[in-house]
Amino acid sequence: MIFNVLSTFGQSGHIAFLEPSIPLSHLWTSLSPLPGSVVGWNQIQPSHRLDPYSPYSTIGELGNYGLPILAAYYSLAGAVLALLDSRARELVAHRQPLRGLPLIALGFLFPILSLQYQLRSDTRILYYGLALVGIIALLKSSARAPQKESGRDQRRNRHIVHLDSGQTHLDQARRIASPKLPGRPGR
Repeated sequence: MIFNVLSTFGQSGHIAFLEPSIPLSHLWTSLSPLPGSVVGWNQIQPSHRLDPYSPYSTIGELGNYGLPILAAYYSLAGAVLALLDSRARELVAHRQPLRGLPLIALGFLFPILSLQYQLRSDTRILYYGLALVGIIALLKSSARAPQKESGRDQRRNRHIVHLDSGQTHLDQARRIASPKLPGRPGR
């Protein structure tokens, strides 16, 4: 595995600087989250290979598009990875490490895949991470919903809470609503 990763540095440089320029329209196809058959990936995929067994690496492919595109992609990827990291840390801090583990794993996979696999494959790691963050947020919000209801129930049932004098709010309200009048027997 280490040789696989180390050998790709030279291949990435070759793809970035010596291979023919990749049309910019291929970039949008590679970045699209839609299935390959829908966006035309199956037609352009053979041109994104050094040979039948060696696909272009993400770094090499982005380098072939030019330094501004390479820098923009990795800036956005860094923002997504920072989001994954912050969410994973939140989950670990709230004693839910198993929910944070997939986010951490995707963060580790991304740089390794950048050296070995095509831009389309590597970008999917970022999409999977964002989808997981969304799913975890939905699970978190659905878990909070019953707590909010119980809070509302507590506010509705305030009259049950006892005051310092031992009376309930309801008893106190009755006493205020019907005060003792002079000459009448007390209630």
